[in-house]
Amino acid sequence: MTLGIELDLFQEIKGVSHRFFGRIGGTSPDPFRGLNTSFDVDDSPARVEENLARVRFQLGLRPKELITLEQVHGTNVIVLDEKNVDEVQGAKADGMISRLGNIGLGIRSADCAPMLWSSRDGRVVGAAHAGWRGASSGIIHSMLEGFKSQGVLANELCVGVGPCIQKRSFEVGVEVLRAFKCSPDSDLVELSEKEELGREDALGHEQRYFFDLSQWLLDELQRCGVHRCARINSCTKANNLEYFSYRRNPKTGRQLSVIGRFEAPVLLPETFS
Repeated sequence: MTLGIELDLFQEIKGVSHRFFGRIGGTSPDPFRGLNTSFDVDDSPARVEENLARVRFQLGLRPKELITLEQVHGTNVIVLDEKNVDEVQGAKADGMISRLGNIGLGIRSADCAPMLWSSRDGRVVGAAHAGWRGASSGIIHSMLEGFKSQGVLANELCVGVGPCIQKRSFEVGVEVLRAFKCSPDSDLVELSEKEELGREDALGHEQRYFFDLSQWLLDELQRCGVHRCARINSCTKANNLEYFSYRRNPKTGRQLSVIGRFEAPVLLPETFS
């Protein structure tokens, strides 16, 4: 079966393929059940290798053609070229940009937002990891600077935000709102309890809020001049069968989202018979 989700946003871009994978279709046992793509969560390395092989099969990529990072919730972005492509695998960064063909850029996530990027003409693509720390610190701006260095301006970009934790599952403290310079009365914020806004609850606990991370990302893209953007409204925490979620269970796997300048194969039903 064909795995993962695609966005219509990228369908019109010739020569660019992408996929937001979930946990369905893998070999790992509980608590990593499914298509876990991370070696750093105590899953069997052999299982992870098989899962990554299944991802590459879906996309038509060879082992060295799928590049992933050691994501650190920061804003560092690497621009790949012929000289550094062999050194980027596993580098500490949260974004990648590339003109190279037959290279898949992969972002792992388990509640944070995977962001896939492409110029409208398909000549430059990118992928970024946007948790609340990286998002509030400026990962979008770092990606825009990286694309600008490749001659691509914000109004020439398409950006898709993949499955991540959604508003009613993302309970945060006031420090997160402050990081985003976001008021508690913003449309992005909802009080998580019935106590009066700004006060501690009856037990003396700090007031909690629900925050809409993926909508903030779309709003920020629009503010920066990226007008062709979309999101997948699937909540990783609320959909246990489909996605890994760190907030639901800290001992869990990581799903992968991939984009690149290549043509993914058309997988017919008889391929799997």
